[in-house]
Amino acid sequence: MGVLPHKGRRLAFLSGLIILFLALGLYPAGVELPRTIDIAGDDQDITIFGIDSGDLLGKFGSLAVGDFNGDGFQDLLLGAPSGDGPGNSRPEAGEAYVIFGGPDLPSAIDLADFPGPSIRIYGKDQGDNLGCAVASGDINGDGLDDLIISSCEADGPNNDRFGLGEVYIIFGATSFPSVIDLLDPGSYGMIIYGVNTKERFGAALSAADVNGDKIDDLVIGAPDADGWRVTRPDAGDVFIIFGSYQPPEIVDLRTTQYPHVSIYGADAGDHLGESVTTTDVNGDGMSDILAGAPGGDGSGDSRPDAGDAYLISGR
Repeated sequence: MGVLPHKGRRLAFLSGLIILFLALGLYPAGVELPRTIDIAGDDQDITIFGIDSGDLLGKFGSLAVGDFNGDGFQDLLLGAPSGDGPGNSRPEAGEAYVIFGGPDLPSAIDLADFPGPSIRIYGKDQGDNLGCAVASGDINGDGLDDLIISSCEADGPNNDRFGLGEVYIIFGATSFPSVIDLLDPGSYGMIIYGVNTKERFGAALSAADVNGDKIDDLVIGAPDADGWRVTRPDAGDVFIIFGSYQPPEIVDLRTTQYPHVSIYGADAGDHLGESVTTTDVNGDGMSDILAGAPGGDGSGDSRPDAGDAYLISGR
Protein backbone atom coordinates (compact mmCIF):
# COMPACT_ATOMS: atom_id res chain seq x y z
CA MET A 1 0.00 0.00 0.00
CA GLY A 2 2.84 2.35 -0.82
CA VAL A 3 2.31 6.04 -1.42
CA LEU A 4 3.14 7.07 -4.96
CA PRO A 5 5.08 10.28 -5.66
CA HIS A 6 2.95 12.67 -7.62
CA LYS A 7 3.18 16.29 -6.62
CA GLY A 8 3.29 18.34 -9.80
CA ARG A 9 6.65 20.00 -9.34
CA ARG A 10 9.71 20.02 -11.60
CA LEU A 11 10.95 16.46 -11.91
CA ALA A 12 13.75 17.16 -14.38
CA PHE A 13 15.07 20.01 -16.45
CA LEU A 14 13.53 18.71 -19.62
CA SER A 15 11.31 20.52 -22.06
CA GLY A 16 10.20 17.16 -23.42
CA LEU A 17 10.02 15.79 -26.93
CA ILE A 18 7.64 13.53 -28.80
CA ILE A 19 8.67 10.94 -31.35
CA LEU A 20 6.04 10.07 -33.97
CA PHE A 21 6.10 7.11 -36.33
CA LEU A 22 3.74 7.28 -39.29
CA ALA A 23 2.39 3.88 -40.26
CA LEU A 24 2.28 4.82 -43.92
CA GLY A 25 5.40 6.96 -43.87
CA LEU A 26 8.60 4.98 -43.71
CA TYR A 27 7.00 1.63 -44.45
CA PRO A 28 4.44 1.31 -47.29
CA ALA A 29 1.61 -1.21 -47.31
CA GLY A 30 2.89 -4.76 -47.45
CA VAL A 31 6.28 -3.90 -45.96
CA GLU A 32 6.87 -5.22 -42.45
CA LEU A 33 8.14 -2.95 -39.71
CA PRO A 34 11.66 -3.75 -38.57
CA ARG A 35 12.14 -5.69 -35.35
CA THR A 36 14.03 -2.77 -33.81
CA ILE A 37 13.81 0.98 -34.27
CA ASP A 38 16.64 3.16 -32.94
CA ILE A 39 15.54 6.72 -32.22
CA ALA A 40 19.19 7.79 -32.15
CA GLY A 41 19.41 6.65 -35.75
CA ASP A 42 16.64 9.01 -36.88
CA ASP A 43 14.23 6.19 -37.69
CA GLN A 44 11.23 8.26 -36.55
CA ASP A 45 9.05 10.23 -38.96
CA ILE A 46 8.37 13.34 -36.88
CA THR A 47 9.95 14.77 -33.73
CA ILE A 48 8.08 17.35 -31.64
CA PHE A 49 10.07 19.50 -29.22
CA GLY A 50 8.72 21.18 -26.08
CA ILE A 51 9.13 24.90 -25.56
CA ASP A 52 10.83 25.55 -22.22
CA SER A 53 13.08 23.71 -19.80
CA GLY A 54 11.01 21.80 -17.28
CA ASP A 55 7.72 21.81 -19.25
CA LEU A 56 7.60 17.98 -19.31
CA LEU A 57 5.88 17.75 -22.68
CA GLY A 58 4.64 14.22 -23.29
CA LYS A 59 4.70 13.06 -19.67
CA PHE A 60 3.01 9.68 -19.11
CA GLY A 61 -0.71 9.92 -19.86
CA SER A 62 -0.45 13.27 -21.62
CA LEU A 63 -0.75 12.18 -25.27
CA ALA A 64 -3.90 11.54 -27.29
CA VAL A 65 -5.15 11.64 -30.87
CA GLY A 66 -8.53 12.51 -32.38
CA ASP A 67 -10.10 14.34 -35.29
CA PHE A 68 -10.99 17.54 -33.46
CA ASN A 69 -11.83 19.68 -36.50
CA GLY A 70 -13.61 17.08 -38.64
CA ASP A 71 -11.27 17.25 -41.64
CA GLY A 72 -10.66 13.50 -41.76
CA PHE A 73 -7.10 13.70 -40.40
CA GLN A 74 -6.19 12.61 -36.90
CA ASP A 75 -4.83 15.47 -34.80
CA LEU A 76 -2.33 15.31 -31.94
CA LEU A 77 -3.12 16.46 -28.39
CA LEU A 78 -0.09 16.86 -26.13
CA GLY A 79 0.15 17.93 -22.50
CA ALA A 80 3.01 19.82 -20.85
CA PRO A 81 1.87 19.82 -17.22
CA SER A 82 4.75 21.88 -15.88
CA GLY A 83 4.47 24.62 -18.50
CA ASP A 84 4.26 28.10 -17.04
CA GLY A 85 1.40 29.64 -19.00
CA PRO A 86 1.31 32.78 -21.15
CA GLY A 87 4.70 34.50 -21.11
CA ASN A 88 5.76 32.06 -18.36
CA SER A 89 3.69 34.18 -15.98
CA ARG A 90 1.84 31.31 -14.19
CA PRO A 91 4.38 28.83 -12.79
CA GLU A 92 3.27 25.27 -13.47
CA ALA A 93 -0.20 26.28 -14.58
CA GLY A 94 0.38 23.72 -17.32
CA GLU A 95 -0.11 23.86 -21.05
CA ALA A 96 -1.52 21.65 -23.80
CA TYR A 97 -1.08 21.74 -27.55
CA VAL A 98 -2.98 20.55 -30.58
CA ILE A 99 -1.13 19.91 -33.83
CA PHE A 100 -3.59 19.40 -36.64
CA GLY A 101 -2.96 16.36 -38.82
CA GLY A 102 -2.43 16.47 -42.55
CA PRO A 103 -0.25 15.07 -45.33
CA ASP A 104 2.49 17.71 -45.11
CA LEU A 105 3.68 17.82 -41.51
CA PRO A 106 7.41 18.59 -41.25
CA SER A 107 9.90 16.08 -39.85
CA ALA A 108 10.71 18.37 -36.91
CA ILE A 109 8.19 20.50 -35.02
CA ASP A 110 9.47 22.93 -32.40
CA LEU A 111 6.45 24.17 -30.48
CA ALA A 112 8.31 27.38 -29.70
CA ASP A 113 7.96 28.58 -33.28
CA PHE A 114 5.81 26.08 -35.18
CA PRO A 115 4.05 28.02 -37.97
CA GLY A 116 1.53 25.34 -38.93
CA PRO A 117 -2.11 25.07 -37.81
CA SER A 118 -2.07 24.45 -34.07
CA ILE A 119 -3.62 25.44 -30.74
CA ARG A 120 -1.85 26.44 -27.55
CA ILE A 121 -3.93 25.97 -24.37
CA TYR A 122 -2.98 27.55 -21.04
CA GLY A 123 -3.93 26.35 -17.56
CA LYS A 124 -6.04 28.66 -15.45
CA ASP A 125 -4.01 29.10 -12.26
CA GLN A 126 -0.48 28.72 -10.99
CA GLY A 127 0.22 25.11 -9.97
CA ASP A 128 -2.80 23.58 -11.76
CA ASN A 129 -0.64 21.31 -13.95
CA LEU A 130 -2.96 21.40 -16.95
CA GLY A 131 -2.07 18.54 -19.28
CA CYS A 132 -1.16 16.01 -16.61
CA ALA A 133 -3.53 13.73 -18.53
CA VAL A 134 -5.32 14.12 -21.85
CA ALA A 135 -7.81 12.10 -23.88
CA SER A 136 -10.20 12.45 -26.81
CA GLY A 137 -13.75 11.34 -27.43
CA ASP A 138 -17.08 12.61 -28.71
CA ILE A 139 -18.72 13.50 -25.40
CA ASN A 140 -21.58 15.55 -26.89
CA GLY A 141 -22.38 13.25 -29.82
CA ASP A 142 -21.91 15.81 -32.60
CA GLY A 143 -19.56 13.65 -34.66
CA LEU A 144 -16.40 15.58 -33.74
CA ASP A 145 -13.84 14.41 -31.21
CA ASP A 146 -13.54 16.65 -28.16
CA LEU A 147 -10.37 17.66 -26.33
CA ILE A 148 -10.32 16.32 -22.77
CA ILE A 149 -7.60 17.80 -20.57
CA SER A 150 -7.10 17.57 -16.82
CA SER A 151 -5.52 19.90 -14.29
CA CYS A 152 -4.97 17.30 -11.61
CA GLU A 153 -3.53 19.72 -9.03
CA ALA A 154 -6.16 22.45 -9.54
CA ASP A 155 -8.13 23.62 -6.53
CA GLY A 156 -11.75 23.36 -7.65
CA PRO A 157 -14.52 25.95 -7.69
CA ASN A 158 -13.29 29.28 -6.32
CA ASN A 159 -9.97 27.54 -5.53
CA ASP A 160 -11.45 26.34 -2.24
CA ARG A 161 -10.54 22.61 -2.41
CA PHE A 162 -6.76 22.32 -2.42
CA GLY A 163 -5.38 19.73 -4.85
CA LEU A 164 -8.85 18.60 -5.86
CA GLY A 165 -8.32 18.33 -9.63
CA GLU A 166 -10.39 19.53 -12.57
CA VAL A 167 -11.16 18.18 -16.04
CA TYR A 168 -11.87 20.47 -18.98
CA ILE A 169 -13.65 19.54 -22.19
CA ILE A 170 -13.18 21.72 -25.26
CA PHE A 171 -15.73 20.57 -27.79
CA GLY A 172 -14.64 19.73 -31.31
CA ALA A 173 -15.24 22.39 -33.97
CA THR A 174 -14.40 23.05 -37.60
CA SER A 175 -12.25 26.00 -36.53
CA PHE A 176 -10.43 27.01 -33.35
CA PRO A 177 -8.52 30.04 -32.12
CA SER A 178 -4.75 29.62 -32.06
CA VAL A 179 -4.64 30.33 -28.31
CA ILE A 180 -7.11 29.17 -25.64
CA ASP A 181 -6.65 30.52 -22.12
CA LEU A 182 -8.73 28.60 -19.58
CA LEU A 183 -8.74 31.67 -17.37
CA ASP A 184 -11.56 32.76 -19.67
CA PRO A 185 -14.73 30.85 -18.67
CA GLY A 186 -15.96 30.95 -22.26
CA SER A 187 -12.90 29.11 -23.54
CA TYR A 188 -14.17 25.60 -22.77
CA GLY A 189 -17.46 23.78 -23.15
CA MET A 190 -17.55 21.84 -19.90
CA ILE A 191 -15.65 21.60 -16.61
CA ILE A 192 -15.83 18.73 -14.12
CA TYR A 193 -14.75 19.07 -10.49
CA GLY A 194 -13.81 16.20 -8.21
CA VAL A 195 -15.22 15.68 -4.73
CA ASN A 196 -12.63 16.31 -2.02
CA THR A 197 -9.26 17.95 -1.51
CA LYS A 198 -6.02 16.25 -2.57
CA GLU A 199 -7.74 13.62 -4.73
CA ARG A 200 -5.69 14.23 -7.90
CA PHE A 201 -8.94 14.00 -9.82
CA GLY A 202 -8.06 13.69 -13.51
CA ALA A 203 -4.71 11.97 -13.03
CA ALA A 204 -5.86 9.46 -15.66
CA LEU A 205 -8.43 9.87 -18.44
CA SER A 206 -10.14 7.77 -21.07
CA ALA A 207 -13.29 8.10 -23.17
CA ALA A 208 -15.51 5.54 -24.88
CA ASP A 209 -19.16 4.45 -25.04
CA VAL A 210 -19.55 2.28 -21.94
CA ASN A 211 -23.37 2.24 -21.77
CA GLY A 212 -24.23 1.59 -25.42
CA ASP A 213 -26.03 4.88 -26.17
CA LYS A 214 -23.67 5.76 -29.06
CA ILE A 215 -22.18 8.74 -27.18
CA ASP A 216 -18.72 8.54 -25.64
CA ASP A 217 -18.52 8.61 -21.85
CA LEU A 218 -15.66 9.99 -19.80
CA VAL A 219 -13.67 7.82 -17.39
CA ILE A 220 -11.67 9.76 -14.81
CA GLY A 221 -9.20 8.47 -12.24
CA ALA A 222 -8.72 10.09 -8.82
CA PRO A 223 -6.02 7.87 -7.33
CA ASP A 224 -5.58 9.78 -4.06
CA ALA A 225 -9.28 9.83 -3.18
CA ASP A 226 -10.30 8.13 0.04
CA GLY A 227 -12.84 5.60 -1.15
CA TRP A 228 -16.27 4.73 0.15
CA ARG A 229 -17.55 7.54 2.40
CA VAL A 230 -13.96 8.79 2.75
CA THR A 231 -13.08 5.80 4.97
CA ARG A 232 -10.13 4.32 3.01
CA PRO A 233 -7.23 6.78 2.73
CA ASP A 234 -5.75 6.84 -0.77
CA ALA A 235 -7.83 3.86 -1.89
CA GLY A 236 -8.58 5.83 -5.05
CA ASP A 237 -11.77 6.36 -7.02
CA VAL A 238 -12.75 6.10 -10.68
CA PHE A 239 -15.68 8.08 -12.05
CA ILE A 240 -17.75 7.52 -15.17
CA ILE A 241 -19.37 10.71 -16.49
CA PHE A 242 -21.96 9.82 -19.11
CA GLY A 243 -21.92 11.68 -22.40
CA SER A 244 -24.94 13.64 -23.54
CA TYR A 245 -26.17 15.54 -26.57
CA GLN A 246 -26.67 18.51 -24.24
CA PRO A 247 -24.04 18.28 -21.51
CA PRO A 248 -24.01 20.93 -18.77
CA GLU A 249 -21.26 23.52 -18.57
CA ILE A 250 -20.35 22.57 -14.99
CA VAL A 251 -20.41 19.21 -13.22
CA ASP A 252 -19.37 19.30 -9.56
CA LEU A 253 -19.26 15.72 -8.31
CA ARG A 254 -19.69 16.89 -4.73
CA THR A 255 -23.14 18.32 -5.43
CA THR A 256 -24.33 17.22 -8.88
CA GLN A 257 -27.26 15.06 -9.84
CA TYR A 258 -25.77 14.65 -13.33
CA PRO A 259 -25.67 10.95 -14.33
CA HIS A 260 -22.42 9.34 -13.27
CA VAL A 261 -20.98 6.26 -11.59
CA SER A 262 -18.46 6.21 -8.72
CA ILE A 263 -16.11 3.23 -8.40
CA TYR A 264 -14.25 2.97 -5.09
CA GLY A 265 -10.87 1.39 -4.44
CA ALA A 266 -10.88 -1.74 -2.29
CA ASP A 267 -8.30 -0.88 0.35
CA ALA A 268 -6.45 2.09 1.76
CA GLY A 269 -3.35 2.87 -0.27
CA ASP A 270 -4.45 1.05 -3.43
CA HIS A 271 -4.52 4.24 -5.55
CA LEU A 272 -7.24 2.96 -7.88
CA GLY A 273 -7.41 5.19 -10.93
CA GLU A 274 -3.70 5.85 -11.28
CA SER A 275 -4.30 4.54 -14.80
CA VAL A 276 -7.47 3.88 -16.79
CA THR A 277 -8.24 2.74 -20.31
CA THR A 278 -11.28 1.58 -22.25
CA THR A 279 -11.95 -1.07 -24.90
CA ASP A 280 -14.54 -3.73 -25.73
CA VAL A 281 -13.00 -6.85 -24.19
CA ASN A 282 -16.04 -9.15 -24.35
CA GLY A 283 -17.32 -8.13 -27.79
CA ASP A 284 -20.77 -6.98 -26.69
CA GLY A 285 -20.52 -3.63 -28.47
CA MET A 286 -19.94 -1.62 -25.30
CA SER A 287 -16.56 -0.49 -24.08
CA ASP A 288 -15.24 -1.93 -20.83
CA ILE A 289 -13.12 -0.11 -18.26
CA LEU A 290 -9.69 -1.28 -17.14
CA ALA A 291 -8.44 0.53 -14.04
CA GLY A 292 -5.09 0.14 -12.33
CA ALA A 293 -4.47 0.13 -8.58
CA PRO A 294 -0.65 0.02 -8.35
CA GLY A 295 -0.69 0.12 -4.55
CA GLY A 296 -2.88 -2.98 -4.30
CA ASP A 297 -1.49 -5.92 -2.33
CA GLY A 298 -2.33 -8.84 -4.58
CA SER A 299 -4.36 -11.96 -3.85
CA GLY A 300 -5.70 -11.89 -0.30
CA ASP A 301 -3.64 -8.75 0.37
CA SER A 302 -0.66 -11.08 0.78
CA ARG A 303 1.81 -9.35 -1.58
CA PRO A 304 2.46 -5.73 -0.55
CA ASP A 305 2.42 -3.34 -3.50
CA ALA A 306 2.09 -6.17 -6.01
CA GLY A 307 -0.51 -4.03 -7.72
CA ASP A 308 -4.00 -4.89 -8.88
CA ALA A 309 -6.01 -4.12 -12.02
CA TYR A 310 -9.76 -4.34 -12.42
CA LEU A 311 -11.93 -4.85 -15.50
CA ILE A 312 -15.45 -3.45 -15.27
CA SER A 313 -17.71 -4.43 -18.14
CA GLY A 314 -19.78 -1.86 -19.98
CA ARG A 315 -23.52 -2.18 -19.51
